[in-house]
Amino acid sequence: MIFKLILLSTALIGIAFALIAIKMFIFKDGIFTKTCSSDIEVSDGTKLGCTCDTNPGYSCENYEEHHGQSSIASQIKKLQEEAILK
Repeated sequence: MIFKLILLSTALIGIAFALIAIKMFIFKDGIFTKTCSSDIEVSDGTKLGCTCDTNPGYSCENYEEHHGQSSIASQIKKLQEEAILK
């Protein structure tokens, strides 16, 4: 029974690594978004550390750079936040 559990766990971990490898090696420009594991370099050469807070009311000034969102999405988010405050 334990052997089957170890075998199943190993297989699932192997599948997870294989799927990550597909994104990294097949899609040459594959980007891992929504992560703060490393510093993000902006076009002007400065680096952004992980500064976003997980509190619901907190507005991160570097959200677009961290999470790859477009400016339209950020404008929608700002309008929604303004509507909540009114």
